[in-house]
Amino acid sequence: MHQTLHRLTMTALAAFILLASASVAAQDFPNKPIRIIVPLTPGGVTDLLGRTLAGGFTKLLGQSTVVENKPGAGGAIGTEQVARSPADGYTLVITTPGIAVYPIFNKMGWDPVKDLNHISILVDGQLVMWTNQKATYNNFNELIAYAKANPGKLAFGTPGVQTNVTMFIEGMKQKFGVDVVIAPFKGSAETRVAVVSNEIQVGTNDIGTATQEYQAGRGRPLAVTGTKRVPAFPNVQTFTEIGHSDFIFSFWLGIAAPAATPATIINRISAAVMTTMQTPEARDAMAKSGLDIVATTPEGAARRIQAEAAHFVTVAQKAGIKPQ
Repeated sequence: MHQTLHRLTMTALAAFILLASASVAAQDFPNKPIRIIVPLTPGGVTDLLGRTLAGGFTKLLGQSTVVENKPGAGGAIGTEQVARSPADGYTLVITTPGIAVYPIFNKMGWDPVKDLNHISILVDGQLVMWTNQKATYNNFNELIAYAKANPGKLAFGTPGVQTNVTMFIEGMKQKFGVDVVIAPFKGSAETRVAVVSNEIQVGTNDIGTATQEYQAGRGRPLAVTGTKRVPAFPNVQTFTEIGHSDFIFSFWLGIAAPAATPATIINRISAAVMTTMQTPEARDAMAKSGLDIVATTPEGAARRIQAEAAHFVTVAQKAGIKPQ
């Protein structure tokens, strides 16, 4: 009896010490450098957001913040690394719509929603479907007509196999009855180069990327995947305008920490994030990439991810894609 009470007392004491230590650590946060994992290659808008936040964190939190690119599996490798990291606020990840796609391709040992604290979806925007100057089609409808007349001859680039862009192209194949090749790369920067060189014929990229290629005379926008026209190419129609309002495709980016990160630390990170995103530098950088700052709540982020996951599961089932 006494031994049992002693064990219970020691267990309770150990738990109290752990809680007290966690509380002290949270109050002292941060006292060492912070890492922001970008789960894709350098050069894209995801990398840009990570570096924008890192600069803000360094100023606001008083500790150096470094960006580490950990590409692979459409972002799943870097994201899983953070989900399995210590829940102390020192390792964060830039989240992408790939979060909703990972379970479609993989038998997961972790849950992209439950194993992360989705602090916020920070920015939201449209994408642009574009091609190079060698193409004979000038807009989306002409592209579809060309694809139907030339089955298997058009290659559409994606920033990885396990990405929402891959699922978007799969959905396009189903909706319009076209046979096109899906060509995965290691990131949006590689996709961009491949379109310009005509290694592949079509890219679906952020507005900033498409704008740069258009202004340099190397790219030709075919359609905006959302609901509003883009100032950089005002004559390019949106999917809504050409009668495909049921095929809207947007692109968002967020930030997350391991799920068990203490609320005190999450609140400090969240405050630094929101302050950074309101700076003129951040607003300008995001605007040039065609992204709107939205800054959702954690609950809003989780709802959106779950809704997108349900949609992509339906597309995957029709395409015969199963987790490996």
